[in-house]
Amino acid sequence: MSAYSRIKSLDTLRGFLIVLMILEHARYFSYRCGTFIESAHFPVRIYNGNIGGSLIRLFSHLCAPGFFFLLGVGMVLISQRAKSQQALVNSFFKRGFLLICLQFFGENLLWWWPSWFGKSAGLASHSEIGLYFGVLYALGGSMIVAALLWRCSLPVLSALIIAVTTSSCWLPAELPWWLGWLFNGTDDRWLEVWYPIFPWAGVTLFGVVVTRIGFLPTGKISTQSLLRFSVGGAFLLLLWVLFDMWQDVRTISFYKYPPSVPFLLATVSLVLLLFVLFERFRLLNLAVLQLLGRHALFVYFLHLYLLGVLSLFFYHSTLLNIFLVASGVMGFIVLSCWWLEQSKGLHLFNRFSPWYDRFMQRWGLYHVEALKQVLKPQGQGESLLDVAGGTGYLASCVADRYARVVVVDLSPSMLSVARSRKLETVEASALELPFKAGEFDVVLCTDALHHIKQIERALDEMCRVVKPGGMLVIHEFDLKGWKGFFFYWFERLFVDDSVFITPAELQALLEKRGCYVSYTRLSAMCFMIVAKKGM
Repeated sequence: MSAYSRIKSLDTLRGFLIVLMILEHARYFSYRCGTFIESAHFPVRIYNGNIGGSLIRLFSHLCAPGFFFLLGVGMVLISQRAKSQQALVNSFFKRGFLLICLQFFGENLLWWWPSWFGKSAGLASHSEIGLYFGVLYALGGSMIVAALLWRCSLPVLSALIIAVTTSSCWLPAELPWWLGWLFNGTDDRWLEVWYPIFPWAGVTLFGVVVTRIGFLPTGKISTQSLLRFSVGGAFLLLLWVLFDMWQDVRTISFYKYPPSVPFLLATVSLVLLLFVLFERFRLLNLAVLQLLGRHALFVYFLHLYLLGVLSLFFYHSTLLNIFLVASGVMGFIVLSCWWLEQSKGLHLFNRFSPWYDRFMQRWGLYHVEALKQVLKPQGQGESLLDVAGGTGYLASCVADRYARVVVVDLSPSMLSVARSRKLETVEASALELPFKAGEFDVVLCTDALHHIKQIERALDEMCRVVKPGGMLVIHEFDLKGWKGFFFYWFERLFVDDSVFITPAELQALLEKRGCYVSYTRLSAMCFMIVAKKGM
């Protein structure tokens, strides 16, 4: 929810689940009691008489249903600001595939490598397994399933939710291995599927349905919707109690792999009620939980690395030590998330200013020659304004052609580099340019519009300060295909919560403001718009 205000209660809920997850994984990596694979043969139980470890495990069962539920919620909230439904669905497919790749090329290594040192008995069996299908695999698969069903009506989605989440009741206990990936899991030496896609996709689809019913288009939640969520959560809890009363007759147990009906009823209902609690009582939205919730994937990988290292030293530890280890890991992760946020956006550009030009030149992102072909003054004494111009490198390349060149940026460090190039600089926002109407003949904006985020307001300001008949030159990225997809995530993870616009959308916005527009494709990902302001 990058350029838009985030829903604090959702971040708080996600952060709360992350705390439970870290505590459980600290126990799993190094506590002396093992964990059964909780299936129809091994329902949830007290592990080896260790009440403390068993309680940690029991409460952590909220995590997986909560993450799958929040995945569906997030998908709907993202869709509310999407301009194209087809592009949205394609994006969901790519994100789902990326999560599956992260499972096999990222998460699996983190689970296995401590056992290579002969430590962490809870993980030792993984060293003999060829492929492990864990939670990221199921999250990615659930996103793909939801994308395939995105245009289905609410009644159809509701029927599918009931069908897939109750699959453990109506499917045979033993299925072919290729169906195990999807329905009931597989457990042998070479293949271990703990999170089959369809039961968990039902939880994601439930999040989709709940959000479509209860959230306003603005992403807000009405009091009436909160009441509905409360009643819905209580109703699911009641169903769980009824199932539990019948379990001896119907042989339905409370287990996670794959999730049984009572398991999902109990955990999803509690997750829904927790969300109501965090939304209703705003004082519970602690900043530290929101911080963790905003960086869930980063936290997931970081905490596994940290616990994997610590398990080499705290193997067969006491319960008290587990709490201490979990607290230390959480403290380090909180500081890491805080540093990550402080290192992005304007903070990043301030720190990176000495190396910025070298980076841009190394990756061929400046396109100096193409800009020189366009930036040719039509007369004497013309002026150029470089909006969000950073170090002023591009402005300096054409400075000898103009009587006046001004670089505007918010980063003091970037502007100091521009001043070293003998350029006039102004520290100001592109949303409030401190210049008179029609003060410049040319306005240049390169590789910056996606950082500004409020694109239409920035375009209004650029059109205001350029003279009638003057020229606007905008260089941007068009995120087509897989290269664009990975570039987008590079920006999100390491640079800024950027908002990208397509060439057609940018052209339409400029034409709406009375400009005559031409478009040039510079590379597979870069394009340039040249617009002449009407007289």
